[in-house]
Amino acid sequence: MTAQRAEIFINSHPNFDVGDIKLFEIIGYEIKAEIEKQEKAFTTSLWRGFIGTYELNPSGTLYLVKVSVFTGQRNKEFKDTDVSEKIEGNFVLDFRERFFGDRLFVPFENGKVILDQSKWYKEKGFRGDSGLIDELFPNISTKS
Repeated sequence: MTAQRAEIFINSHPNFDVGDIKLFEIIGYEIKAEIEKQEKAFTTSLWRGFIGTYELNPSGTLYLVKVSVFTGQRNKEFKDTDVSEKIEGNFVLDFRERFFGDRLFVPFENGKVILDQSKWYKEKGFRGDSGLIDELFPNISTKS
């Protein structure tokens, strides 16, 4: 597996802090926004074909605010589309320093961040499977 690019995470919540680690995945949520990917655009470091920009607002709700679709030109060119999709339900944010690094799982319930860090989970290394999520957060669906 090729290391993947991180999402963009904007933190506007006054009591949420994960330091300088990056958001790599939202587990248990499928984006509903229409995403027009370039048919022939592909890079192994961006298997989905786009990068999402997410913002955690002051009330603890996460929004997808922009989608940057890879255009297939020179590995750095993207077409940006502004969106406003409220991420709802129960899901987990997967933060890491780098793709294959240690992970920090931060759960959300009913679309709100759980600020109690005793409910967060730190994983040493990278397992790369959803079995751990199913174990730790039984109310999160990892099945598509």
